[in-house]
Amino acid sequence: MSLDQTFNNVLILGLLAAIRTFLSWSLSVEIEGLWPSKPLR
Repeated sequence: MSLDQTFNNVLILGLLAAIRTFLSWSLSVEIEGLWPSKPLR
């Protein structure tokens, strides 16, 4: 029972990290107007 709750917490933490990463990436694209992997010219 405790293992299921821990696994659930890990899934929630992973989901929050993925959402935070996506939001950070999209905000960077909006501010800079460039894709993060595109080299500067």
